[in-house]
Amino acid sequence: MNRMRRFSESFRSPSKSAPPHFDAEGEAEPIQLQLGTSVLRYENRMWLNEDSGSNEAVKELLAKNQALEAENQLLRFKMGVLLDMVCMA
Repeated sequence: MNRMRRFSESFRSPSKSAPPHFDAEGEAEPIQLQLGTSVLRYENRMWLNEDSGSNEAVKELLAKNQALEAENQLLRFKMGVLLDMVCMA
């Protein structure tokens, strides 16, 4: 029976020491990516934008978008009520 050898401590010869442990996430510098004027950094399994000004702009746009969606929903409701009133008359 041919047994496959695996690289583990049990098959290592006593004269050779184990290779040093390398923690890639702990010891390496974070990855940075530059897209135009924005600089993104990968840390803790998340992409972070280093430009704080653009974060504020995104938050403002999200708030404005939410307000417009609420207004759109109200206008659709009003349109439905008006159509019901026209159909009844």
